[in-house]
Amino acid sequence: MILFNPAVRHTIRDVIINDLFSAADTRRLVDMIVSGKSEDSVKNFLEKKLKTHITLVDEKGLKRRVISQRPEYTIEGRERQKKLLKFTKIFGISAAVAFLVTILSYQFIYKPVMAKRLINRGVELIISSGLEGNRFDRKGRYQEAEKLFLEVDEEYAKDYLYGYNAYARAYFKNKDYSESLLKLNGAYNIDRTNIDTLNNLGYFYARIDKNYYPSLKPSVPKWYFGGKKDPSQETNLDLSINFYRRALLVDDENITALVGIGNAYFMQGQYLKAREYYLNILKVDPDSVAGYSGLLNLYIERDSFPLAATLHAEIRGKDMLSDLPSPLLAKLAGFYLDKRRKGDSSVRIDYGVTTPRLKDADDNTYPAVLEVLKALNEKDPDYPPLHIQYARYHQALDNYTAMKRYLDKAIDLSPKYFAALHLMGEYYYNTNDPVNAYRFLKGATDNYPLQPDFTEDDFYRETESIGKTNFYLANIFYYYFDKIKTREGALDDEMPDNEREKMENYTTAQSYYEKAYNNGFNSPELNYNLGRVYYLKGQNTFALERWLQLYDDFIQSPELMLSLGNAFYKNGNYDAAKGEFLKMLYVMEYEADKNSSPDFSKKANVKLFQSLATGYNNLGAVYQQLGEYDKRDLAYWKAIEYSQRMGKESEYGRTNLAKSHRNAEPIIDDSIPFSIAYYMEDWRRR
Repeated sequence: MILFNPAVRHTIRDVIINDLFSAADTRRLVDMIVSGKSEDSVKNFLEKKLKTHITLVDEKGLKRRVISQRPEYTIEGRERQKKLLKFTKIFGISAAVAFLVTILSYQFIYKPVMAKRLINRGVELIISSGLEGNRFDRKGRYQEAEKLFLEVDEEYAKDYLYGYNAYARAYFKNKDYSESLLKLNGAYNIDRTNIDTLNNLGYFYARIDKNYYPSLKPSVPKWYFGGKKDPSQETNLDLSINFYRRALLVDDENITALVGIGNAYFMQGQYLKAREYYLNILKVDPDSVAGYSGLLNLYIERDSFPLAATLHAEIRGKDMLSDLPSPLLAKLAGFYLDKRRKGDSSVRIDYGVTTPRLKDADDNTYPAVLEVLKALNEKDPDYPPLHIQYARYHQALDNYTAMKRYLDKAIDLSPKYFAALHLMGEYYYNTNDPVNAYRFLKGATDNYPLQPDFTEDDFYRETESIGKTNFYLANIFYYYFDKIKTREGALDDEMPDNEREKMENYTTAQSYYEKAYNNGFNSPELNYNLGRVYYLKGQNTFALERWLQLYDDFIQSPELMLSLGNAFYKNGNYDAAKGEFLKMLYVMEYEADKNSSPDFSKKANVKLFQSLATGYNNLGAVYQQLGEYDKRDLAYWKAIEYSQRMGKESEYGRTNLAKSHRNAEPIIDDSIPFSIAYYMEDWRRR
């Protein structure tokens, strides 16, 4: 660039210093200079982009003079000029070095950073299309992601192996195996000794469906064996192990490859072979971290508490607990935490465990959890899942202050970590702050497609699920339907103005409940609440579909049969509706008869007698539709009686009784429970 005309050099300097070009055009200008493009090419590019004409400076009369050799200068003058010349040389060298550093920084820092950023954006597009988009939307997002991949290849990093492997994992996550394999084979052809590529190929062939492999098998020799046939091509499991063994040839201590072989057997359901492989590692090296890690991971995945606890004790006895990989320690802590006492179940009852190292006096597994987390804290105190498990531990203890402290740390270490954002949303939800709960839960769904690198480890286990996140988002709009407003994509702690706005909140809740269900999350609360939203919208068939999943809950909460009976009634299935009302009334009337002087300051009594009043009114409506008029009138009188015992008047019962002599269409009482936990909206703790 020093050889360019001064006018061109001045223009380049002006463009760079004053940021006159876009990032892409600036990058192109630098590439032209670095690659040695002619001065005319650079000048034409500048003129085109700046839409101006650059007048070149006449350089004919400009010749350098060697001042120190001119006789007319005194010795003192010559010395002064020599110092100036020396300073000029130093400045020139400094400028050259600075320019070189700039170019190297651009080449080896800026380009790799931009390449990884664009690849990560493409990965996010791929995974998000698998979460929400239909097939058409997915194709469009895949095309957009491939454009980013091509841009990286052409502009930033040719044959970028990180990009190939990241895209392959993303496609695999969406179960688009052909796209995943295309990227893996591309990476393999670039470098057949790259450990990440070999491990990812091993992972791919271990986890694909056995019925899919025969369609690939004819091409395997050409892809990986130079056209030759090999015994390791027979099954996808054999091929998977072959790739893991190739990785071990490059690095014989690579834990991912060692464990990958055992996991390959595990993923194909050959659990005994997987266990045998890990035990053989321990026979060769009794202190093998890889052997213990694979074996412990196998026991956790198979949900074998006695074997996992016994192996844990063996590892503890060798003082090797902190040698285990961080993801496996976090996984073990979560495994123990999930085994804590729940109702009538505990490790003492289920497995006969009595040692205080594993359980406390209340039969909770908290001592085991804390021991594992202590080892993990000594090994890797800045590992985000460590703080997630501590947060879950304190959540189990209902210590929300400590829970938030650990979640703050996890988010500080990894701001886009899905589990941390989800649990922080749960924290605010359980502390009755719907606005902040929404903010963090929405952040969790937004960041789910692109997770930190540590979540890619084979031992990592996600503690939360995207379905559960959507479930909590739905609950916010369902339970706070009359207390919050949505505006400009955010939530405001402001009252809805009218019934239409309240129903919009129910519609938003419905959308999130459906997403949760489609993402594999299911619970009685989801089924009931979603069914009630459908019922409010008159979509009674959909409501029935959800409520028919709740038969186990009807035993504990018979008042829920009101909802099912009403839905059957509105669908015209009067016999089914009668059956539900009669079952509920039989159970609840027995309880009412035992309660001769009920205290209606207690919610349980209100629920009991209100359910009876509603149930008898609606049963009367069923009898009218079936033409059983004597039973109809008796049912209406019973509805009136139970309302009067609460000091109220049954408007539905009185009205229906008055209309009954004309055989007019009866009025159904829609006073069904608000949710499984809350019989009425006013009972919400929120």
